[in-house]
Amino acid sequence: MRVLITYGSKNGSTAGLATMIGDALELRDIHAEVRPARAVGPVDSYDAVIVAGALYAGRWHRDARRFVARNERALREVPVWLVSSGPLDDT
Repeated sequence: MRVLITYGSKNGSTAGLATMIGDALELRDIHAEVRPARAVGPVDSYDAVIVAGALYAGRWHRDARRFVARNERALREVPVWLVSSGPLDDT
């Protein structure tokens, strides 16, 4: 099984989270490829996709949003998990 873990991250925290997810999958003998969302081309060769996006001012990171929009059709054909990191309220 090949899983893409892609992310939109401004300061690196969400990139680190994506790497942790990839490492956990690799420990279970699942091939995981971790890449920034802006650097990912077609996703047709993956069996599943995880998209991680940092939250800024209540919005998902632009690179994660654009990745999902760019790959909408292909993402409908495989299991997809969406992950968010960041504050959930104004505190």
